[in-house]
Amino acid sequence: DTAPTLLLYSSHYGTARFYAEQLAAQRECDLAPASSVKLTQLRPYQTLIWIGGVYSETIAGLETLQRYYAKLMAASDAPRIAVLAVGAAPAEAAASLALPGALAGIPLFYARGRWNPQAMDFKDALMIKMLRAALARKPEVAPGWMRQLLESEEAQDFTADIYLDPVLDFISGR
Repeated sequence: DTAPTLLLYSSHYGTARFYAEQLAAQRECDLAPASSVKLTQLRPYQTLIWIGGVYSETIAGLETLQRYYAKLMAASDAPRIAVLAVGAAPAEAAASLALPGALAGIPLFYARGRWNPQAMDFKDALMIKMLRAALARKPEVAPGWMRQLLESEEAQDFTADIYLDPVLDFISGR
């Protein structure tokens, strides 16, 4: 018996997991952290959705998909696979996101997430501090939305159910 959908998430600050839970609540889906899943756990599913935060134009959690992709696609009952990237940038700014190598043909969706400078770990806070310093010298190199976020110390929540509509359609086979 084949299970319908598995949502795999990689969530450093919780927004990718939030979206995974929202999807699971709207469709009959199983959830699992992407980092701990094994190939044998993926095989029973008809549909796999990888959900990960965007960090420096890289989508978290894709290492597992890259490791298993060829084996998954070689099976006679290969699953349908899609990726949902989650980031603080507006959707139009995320249009430059692309999946690497063999994953390039997989449907890629985007959902806007959250921005909370106070919750950032040391590494991310240091990167933000360096970006702010660079932008102070050359503000024209960054788009307006990025300058606004970097200048803000307040938490902002951009999550919205509408970002999930194309993913829900994919899960439903539309």
